[in-house]
Amino acid sequence: MRKIVYGNLGKVTALLIVLMLLLGSSMSLGLGTSEKVDVLIGFHNMSERAQNRAMVRAFGGEIYAEFNLVDVIAARMTPQQAAALSKNPKIDYIEPDAEVYALEQTTPWGIDRVFGDESYPFPTWGTPPEVKNKGAGIGVAVLDTGIDVDHQDLNVVGGKRFYLRGLTLRSDDLYDDVYGHGTHVAGTIAALDNDIGVVGVAPEVSLYAVKVLGDNGSGSTSAIIAGIQWVRDQGNISIINMSLGSSLYSSTFNNACKNAYLDGILIVASAGNSGNDAGTGNTVGYPAKYDSVIAVAASDSSDERAYFSSTGPDVDFIAPGVNIMSTVPDSLYEDGWSGTSMASPHVAGTAALVWAADPMMSNGDVWQILTTTAEDLSLPSEHQGNGLVRADRAVDAVATPVTKYSINATAGSNGTITPLGTVYVTEGSNQSFMITPDPGYQVADVVVDNNPVEAVNNYEFSNVTSDHTIHATFKSTATVDALDVSIISPESGHTYKWNDLFAITAKVEDQNNTSVIGASVTIEVFNKDGTLINRYAGTTNEFGIFSVTHKVSKGAATGIYTIKATASFGDLTSVSPDPQVTFNVIKR
Repeated sequence: MRKIVYGNLGKVTALLIVLMLLLGSSMSLGLGTSEKVDVLIGFHNMSERAQNRAMVRAFGGEIYAEFNLVDVIAARMTPQQAAALSKNPKIDYIEPDAEVYALEQTTPWGIDRVFGDESYPFPTWGTPPEVKNKGAGIGVAVLDTGIDVDHQDLNVVGGKRFYLRGLTLRSDDLYDDVYGHGTHVAGTIAALDNDIGVVGVAPEVSLYAVKVLGDNGSGSTSAIIAGIQWVRDQGNISIINMSLGSSLYSSTFNNACKNAYLDGILIVASAGNSGNDAGTGNTVGYPAKYDSVIAVAASDSSDERAYFSSTGPDVDFIAPGVNIMSTVPDSLYEDGWSGTSMASPHVAGTAALVWAADPMMSNGDVWQILTTTAEDLSLPSEHQGNGLVRADRAVDAVATPVTKYSINATAGSNGTITPLGTVYVTEGSNQSFMITPDPGYQVADVVVDNNPVEAVNNYEFSNVTSDHTIHATFKSTATVDALDVSIISPESGHTYKWNDLFAITAKVEDQNNTSVIGASVTIEVFNKDGTLINRYAGTTNEFGIFSVTHKVSKGAATGIYTIKATASFGDLTSVSPDPQVTFNVIKR
């Protein structure tokens, strides 16, 4: 049931190879190295955080971060330790905590172009409370190398720095920019309309500097996840710009972006600078390639794709990205910057103008308006996506703000609800939700506004005049006629020392070898004399698993210990078969 994220090789072998390649290309792929690498460990469930931490440490992991945005612990361990840990059924995946880099190229004018036929001062900016605006009231976070907080043409209202030092993911308020990349990006989004220097697309947004890349332009995936989590936790930041990327897929990074999007945040990222002159190939990088992220390619002043701009079906928009002038540290300005890093902030700024025109819109609404108002440059869709983002058209497309209400839709395991997440519904309109069980399951309960309703496959809110919630759960349609419980970890005969921690995992299946969910399980540990020394009780999860962390107490008698599991479901009972799983205890 665990996701395989390293292709078609055997999971453990592939994981070893990927992690060991991180140790250096000159290192042999022999499996004897003890050098540790940084990994992101995805769990199926983080509700038992203390036990999960103990499990990672029991396998030799040195923990340096954990998150509430995603069910992940970041740790340092050898490839062999990671491969052994990946066998535990509580683990969803293990992947490298890879380095991510600021995307820039060799050697940018684009504000005029995204405002179309308008000229400065742009009529699109208008005068509030019309839909015309300069982005006031919208928070935009630049996840990058920081921002020059003293620049006379930028108004940075807050921020945070996240960085990995040793075994600790640290944070502080030192988010000033030394490298320059983040300051240049920020100027394109929000340089002030103050008669000096340059002007950004949305000069009145609330600008946040989230420094996740170091003064050399690179940083860890874990630091970026922490930055996204910080943005989500603020509650007043609507847009993230990430002019950064990596060629390596990360389940953790993908899930973090997806969860932030489901929480209402719009994420815009540079598509990447891995294109070629012919414009061929699927070269868009991550995070731009994730479904929940807007991927922005780069155009030049002739409305052609920049030769370096990445291409492929994941491109969503194109925006100016060649010879762009913007702010740089020390209150200076520089022309000549090129890259999809310079294109992305044009889209982030435009999104802020659209959202400020109607703050009740959802992130999906904003994305849709950008899509329907983009200008077709007659380029292949793999080069331009939906076309060139147009701030003038997008803001004009926003009707006079109307009253909207939110409906938050969630679902348990073994099924889904569509649409999922928060949906914004215009006052007086209707909204339907399709509730779809996985094969072998049926709808168990539907709860609307904390009140149970009929367990149906389709539910409609009519004449919406307030906020609502809807939650669906699912149950198996299978009839359990026989029960079988087995202990799948540890392996029988393993030796442990005093104070060692290890997982004891029981699995419950029916007569068809199908996982039984919600079975009651008791795990008992007996010493060499047959005396019961520990008893654990609980219920199986969606994978038919019940797992606990057992500690060998200091001073425990040495010798052979026995583990026994008993499961019950309805009138059925099962006991783990003889010979029972055993383990050996020795002194430390």
